[in-house]
Amino acid sequence: MHILITGARAPVAIEWARLLMSQGHQVYMTDCAKCPLGRFLVGIKAYAKTVSPRENPEQYQRQVIALIDKYQIQMLIPTCEEIFYLAQFKHLLAQTNCLISDANLLLKLHNKFAVFEMLSGLSGVQLPKTKKLTSTEQIDLEWDSILKPVFSRFGEQVIRDVTTSAIHNLNISESRPWVQQQKLTGQALCNYALFDNGKLIAHQVYRPAYCVNGSAATYFQPVVNHAINTFIKSYAQKVYFHGQLSFDFIEQNGEYFVIECNPRATSGLHLIAHELRFLAIEHLNIEKAVIPKVTINNNPSQAQYIGFTMLIAGGVSTLFSTQTWRDFFQAKNALSDKTYPLQPWAQIISGTELIITALLNKQSLAAASTAGIEWNGEV
Repeated sequence: MHILITGARAPVAIEWARLLMSQGHQVYMTDCAKCPLGRFLVGIKAYAKTVSPRENPEQYQRQVIALIDKYQIQMLIPTCEEIFYLAQFKHLLAQTNCLISDANLLLKLHNKFAVFEMLSGLSGVQLPKTKKLTSTEQIDLEWDSILKPVFSRFGEQVIRDVTTSAIHNLNISESRPWVQQQKLTGQALCNYALFDNGKLIAHQVYRPAYCVNGSAATYFQPVVNHAINTFIKSYAQKVYFHGQLSFDFIEQNGEYFVIECNPRATSGLHLIAHELRFLAIEHLNIEKAVIPKVTINNNPSQAQYIGFTMLIAGGVSTLFSTQTWRDFFQAKNALSDKTYPLQPWAQIISGTELIITALLNKQSLAAASTAGIEWNGEV
């Protein structure tokens, strides 16, 4: 099978490529970055650079369709926020099995306010009190809460201490809405789920750690969590979904709150990739149970981390922590693989491009990591 993976900058895209190549498929990768990690992955058939879907969605559409025709692509797997642009023309790719759900559904899940309408009444978890803001005058300064844009990622722009000075320069409007949400404290958890035409076929819960900007994790510890398993099964019964889906949770006082959704690939895939089998074009034939063995047997797989970023994600001080080094040596490097390795210096080249992008755009590294592909509610 010929498979095109978009978002080649993402470590999870590398995981997808290795998984599929190990099962005999021909993998092609694409991104709007010049030097994403996927470009340097040994074993792929080709890497193709496109324009930015955010800056030129019409040309991006033409280029992706051309790639699908050129390489006779039978399956398309998005990994990052380019999925929101791909979803707009998925109907033109009828001969390709696209791991992309309905565009309107994806956009609603991505919206940090609208998503709760869909999740209301599901079993296993609670919903935090959340209100939509279209002006700073609507902010309740007396409420123990946080603020964040309706469309955001990696914890960027989150205000965790809501004060008069903190909100003084906020740009909140009808076109740039925010949410004010109940402040929760406790253990952060995430999940990763894979759906095939409404059927849940793979699921893993994990604890994120060693986070950049307090949000973007570089270390993933698989855990067993029956409440979240119940929640994702309940979601599958209520909402027809196709593709990859992830939620963020906080456990507070024994209760689990779902705080937002990422309707795309996330690093949870690293923990269950070995469970997946792709044998046919028509369906994602998985030779495992609905919930992978690593979950239902209460025997989580090995923790994984993203390269040496883990060691400095929380600041230089983490280098002097015994726990950091214990976790590092007990876990697996998700970027390392003997059969399909990254070419030498790949991480340095890719990382240098990221730093240059951040400097040119005067933004954080986390924000630069989605440069050109992020989707913030544009119609």
